[in-house]
Amino acid sequence: MTVQDILDALSDYGFTDTSTTRKMEKINAAVWDLCGREAWPFLEATVDLTFDGTASVPTNLPTDLQSVLDIIDTTNSGTKLQPLLLQEADAAISVQLTQSGTPIYYYFIAGQLNIAQVPVAGTVLRMRYIRKHPLLLQTDIESAILVPREHHEVIEFATLVKLYDMEDDTDLSVRFQQLYEKGINDMRQSVWMRQYDRPQHIQITDQYDYDMDYYA
Repeated sequence: MTVQDILDALSDYGFTDTSTTRKMEKINAAVWDLCGREAWPFLEATVDLTFDGTASVPTNLPTDLQSVLDIIDTTNSGTKLQPLLLQEADAAISVQLTQSGTPIYYYFIAGQLNIAQVPVAGTVLRMRYIRKHPLLLQTDIESAILVPREHHEVIEFATLVKLYDMEDDTDLSVRFQQLYEKGINDMRQSVWMRQYDRPQHIQITDQYDYDMDYYA
């Protein structure tokens, strides 16, 4: 389903007098709402971060970074970097934030990823992350929509919620909100469940993840 196909479907629901500009605005709002609900697998991406040796910000930080899944120091024995809140970073390692050395932590300032200590030039950190969905245009083909094709109708439902809200049609807005929420639940089942070989479980990969009181 292309973006134009979604626009045509909205027209079939009666929104022929609504401008394409307004419908595109609501389609994008719907897609961003949907993609913001979960760390969906179809939004996962990987990048090897590089550094110039002076800045704590990677030289090739992706512009579509929404949230970090993990960061691994592939230069130094595959160590996993630990996340810190900015306040924690200031309190725990304040003077080390600008010092060069082996990277141990990552934190955010004004939404921008920073690494501490500052990696020396040549350091490579593999980051797996969740992408922001790009802005959709009327001329975009199906592959521009990161949501799997079988769930594109969910985008329609979410868009119709916003369009009916715009027309103060609360009955239909509520109805399509229900369809939208059901569609998201269906997505969780089909998108997340990729193997039935064994039950899903949480795998502990870091000693600090253990509940130390439980093991005391």
